[in-house]
Amino acid sequence: MNWAKLRQFHRNAPYTQILIRTPHVQDLYDRHKEYLKMQKMNMADYIKNKYLKNRCTWVIVRNSFPYAVTKDIIHKILWYTQSLSQEQISQIIQRHAEWEQSDVIYFENREYLKSIPQVKHVHIFLKKITPIL
Repeated sequence: MNWAKLRQFHRNAPYTQILIRTPHVQDLYDRHKEYLKMQKMNMADYIKNKYLKNRCTWVIVRNSFPYAVTKDIIHKILWYTQSLSQEQISQIIQRHAEWEQSDVIYFENREYLKSIPQVKHVHIFLKKITPIL
């Protein structure tokens, strides 16, 4: 999906599963879930143990299994443990220093579309601003 199409979902998640992974990334995701299952762990526990430990209430990381977007777009995730308002989420995202020269789109999937509903998270998409000369 390109930036122009993705823009329609800024702070307004799609109602259907329009954003998908490439077949290769989906296969990696499925294999990762199988590996975790063999370790008697699920994705929610994995996320909490990897990113939200030591009383950390939120973290932003690159999505290990990103949606199929064009190569000029970076897909990140804001994982969080406490309730955050839309304003707080917006402030966290806007404060992230790396994004000073980027356009940002973000949304939280609707409950029925969440692949990991046990851990609150927001999808963040970044595209570098191209200076007009």
